[in-house]
Amino acid sequence: MKERDGEITTPIPRKRRTSVADRVRVRRGVDAATATADKSPQARARSRLRDQAPARMVVVHKPAPSQQRVAIQRGSVVAGTYRIVDRIARGGTAIVYRAWHITMAREVALKVLTPPGTGNDDIFEARFIREARTLAGLAHPNIIEVIDFGRLEDGRCYLAMEFIDGPRLSDLFRDPDVSATQRLDVLIQVAKGIAHAHANGVVHRDIKLSNAMAIQRKDRAVVKVLDFGLAKILEDDQDITQQGMTMGSPHFMSPEQARGQDLDERTDIYSMGILTWIAFTGKYPFNGSSVTATMVQHCVDPVPWLSRVDTVFPVPQGLCATVRRCLAKDREHRFATADALIEALQDAHAQALQGRIVTLDDPAGYVHPSPANTHAVALAVDSAGHGRRRATTRSVRRLALLGCLLVSTACLWWQEQGVVQPPWTVAESHYRRH
Repeated sequence: MKERDGEITTPIPRKRRTSVADRVRVRRGVDAATATADKSPQARARSRLRDQAPARMVVVHKPAPSQQRVAIQRGSVVAGTYRIVDRIARGGTAIVYRAWHITMAREVALKVLTPPGTGNDDIFEARFIREARTLAGLAHPNIIEVIDFGRLEDGRCYLAMEFIDGPRLSDLFRDPDVSATQRLDVLIQVAKGIAHAHANGVVHRDIKLSNAMAIQRKDRAVVKVLDFGLAKILEDDQDITQQGMTMGSPHFMSPEQARGQDLDERTDIYSMGILTWIAFTGKYPFNGSSVTATMVQHCVDPVPWLSRVDTVFPVPQGLCATVRRCLAKDREHRFATADALIEALQDAHAQALQGRIVTLDDPAGYVHPSPANTHAVALAVDSAGHGRRRATTRSVRRLALLGCLLVSTACLWWQEQGVVQPPWTVAESHYRRH
């Protein structure tokens, strides 16, 4: 089976009682995993060293060696419950397996934390546990469902989720048979999942093509939002992610995310604008030659106009304005909530059903970028802007100097031809008369 990045999950119709039981099981697994981590020998040793250290003494601890990882083989049983069927994805900090839940007799996606071993394993584990806790508190048809959470025999954390065997949005949007109305329906479902997360105080911060999957149910594709590993809990997020830290996918980053500023729900709305653009064009609106160049474009380049580029399908009326509002540089100019975005997308969907497409009139104007701040990315943006301004100033000076030279040459030529008198001749005749 071909490996794909991210979580692979699959919906099975389940009663509300079973779903609630799963969320309770996940919360208990999180509490147990946290308690186990606090009671580990390394944690107790670090606690004793902190208690014994003098008040003004700085103690540097060498990272504790990680436990010996046990290779997970196909057909093996882990955590006493999950029989591994195959490995389906691998990322920088986790591996996703297709597994069979022996007790519940159902397929699941088993995400196992595999930190890179750089000494920051505790941070990766804390983020992984936060993802489990976040998903346990979310129950929505357009958000991936979690089933269980705990630790393997070698101490690594795992997260069991519903298994979805369907295409990601990247594959779905490349399919020419997917109509404009179907694409809008997919986008509306993603926005509904985001709206539910926002209502529960969670900002996803990594909405992109590979973090949403679709499954076919009858004649409609049902979309699931995945991977809340970078999600931000609005009430308290200072322990793991601090202001000034830039995380996310460069092609989908909002300007404030690229600058490392504090984020709110409107950063997900910006990413939704990028998704909508790709759904109708098949391209990124901002795509630089490097990661830094792409981030700079998000910060300073004018917002493009959807009706002035090549699109896969005719753009329904109202969608251009919706995309431009999502992509506004200043988040104050974007949709205030995901619910407002859903309403705008539903209006565009209704226009598409009626066959009303946008005309190719000249755009009313462009949304200009907000001033750059003092962050490193903004400094790069500012320096690039200064370079362009300096080049423009030099060009203007050169043109002015060339103009002066041309005028002076013309005056000398006219004097030699007798067309005009030299200025000193006029002055001499004036003094002679007086």
